Amino acid sequence: MANNKPLTYVFVVSFVLTLTLSPSVAFADDQGGLFYFEDRVHVVNTGLDNGYSGSEAVGHDDSHFGWSLGSIYVSGFTRRTTVDGRTIFLKNIGDTVTLGFRLDQCIDRLNGDDSLSIADDENGYDEKMGVSQTDFGRGTLIVRKTDYQNHVEEPQIYTDYLQGVEIGALTQIDLLEEGDYEVVLNYETRSDQNVYFGVSVFPHFESYSLEFSFSVRNGNCMVYPFDAVTGSELSNASFTENGFYLDLAKSRYLEINVAREVVSDAGTELVSDTRFNRPAKDGEEYTEEGVYTIEVSNPATGQSTTKVIYVGADPLLKSHAVTGRSIEEILGMVDGGASIAEDGTILSPSGVVIAPQGESPIVDGAPSFEAGDDSEASEGAAVSSGAWQSALGLALVLAVATAIAFLRKVRAKGGGGE
Repeated sequence: MANNKPLTYVFVVSFVLTLTLSPSVAFADDQGGLFYFEDRVHVVNTGLDNGYSGSEAVGHDDSHFGWSLGSIYVSGFTRRTTVDGRTIFLKNIGDTVTLGFRLDQCIDRLNGDDSLSIADDENGYDEKMGVSQTDFGRGTLIVRKTDYQNHVEEPQIYTDYLQGVEIGALTQIDLLEEGDYEVVLNYETRSDQNVYFGVSVFPHFESYSLEFSFSVRNGNCMVYPFDAVTGSELSNASFTENGFYLDLAKSRYLEINVAREVVSDAGTELVSDTRFNRPAKDGEEYTEEGVYTIEVSNPATGQSTTKVIYVGADPLLKSHAVTGRSIEEILGMVDGGASIAEDGTILSPSGVVIAPQGESPIVDGAPSFEAGDDSEASEGAAVSSGAWQSALGLALVLAVATAIAFLRKVRAKGGGGE
């Protein structure tokens, strides 16, 4: 038998080196999909004729013990998380979050028992959800939503729900937007243990409830500032003389605060306007002159983001926004003979544009490096390093291919001499 160890070593070494040297290798972790609230886990025995208000655990002497009627599920979300013990489904743009049900039992023969079935509850009501007495039929599903204003909407009631559900199928119930949800499936079972001449004598009834709650939240952490006059979207560090307003893009559960800074009375620095700092509202406008810092956080994800918008006609503010230099530094340049152009850039006494903070200055139309500023050099070094890694990786691949070809020739010669 031929010895394959040299080939194995070559492949292992080449794989490890490729992962080590290639900067483009990444691994994704997709946590989206389907999540079940199983009847077996969440079901309780509510007692009879009490509006499904009881909550006794299903014990070993209960006819429901050890088997599941089915599961209510949530699908189409991007990620699931838990905050303070509450399940939260996160959705992104394009996601369609769906509530559904999967029936696992024949409702006329529960757990394979001919004497156990789902009963017709003709006078059912739900005390917790505020559903008046009505014909619940063979199982009633109730979905109630509370919106971002803490307004509890009228529950959606699906009576005789189990009668029309196909066993094993994923049956869609509703589409879900941001909000807090309560879901309840009430049903009654009938046990016909005593049947004489085709007639059930003293059938036994039990009532059960599968109930749980969860929330749906947008997974983003974004707020969108728009120019108050033109309506155009403003990116971070934008300057506008018109002011701006905020669009929350229907992400109602974000925590947003806006702080404002203004040029001091001495005109030498920015100071915080402590009387202004406050939470933001959707559509609120900000037109007073100043520097606005918008801080956004998503309690469901723990993520946060910050945007800065400059408002007004003050050339100092515009230059601060464009160049990133402090008010004091800009004033020092102006005192030294520099000027502020209409677009906010700073011009040297000779008319050359002085580069923004962190960038190399412009000399005769070409960038050069200031003393101590190695940002461009670092970027060039990083590019050179990446190119070196790519070249070395290619050389290794060619070397591996050559080694494999050589080993095959050696094996072929060895096999011919046996």
